[in-house]
Amino acid sequence: MKVSLKSQRLAALFSEVWERLPAADQALLSKRTRLIVDDPVLLPKGQRDIFSAVLVVGAKRFITIVYLSPCKLPQQEDSFIQYVIALQLANIFCERLSYSPNRREAKLLARQWGFPNPRK
Repeated sequence: MKVSLKSQRLAALFSEVWERLPAADQALLSKRTRLIVDDPVLLPKGQRDIFSAVLVVGAKRFITIVYLSPCKLPQQEDSFIQYVIALQLANIFCERLSYSPNRREAKLLARQWGFPNPRK
């Protein structure tokens, strides 16, 4: 997995989240995730006004990319950014896409990792 975040704040917060995950979960996520980016060029047109997304690209072999908004996220508090990062990683761990109708499993896992939604 390659982390390519231009925002130093997002990079630092991603590292904090990653370091708190159990080693076994890190290993699985490393196998399933290719890239962590904050470059909106990778998003489809009309999708650039979001906090984050999990992008799955490919036909025979899939590549999973986590996008973190360099415009919207840095304006938020650290605990919310960490929650968003953990939630996207949990979506990959649970093999769910960001916009899956049932995100409960991923939300529970993010909470188990120590990242509850601070806005609830």
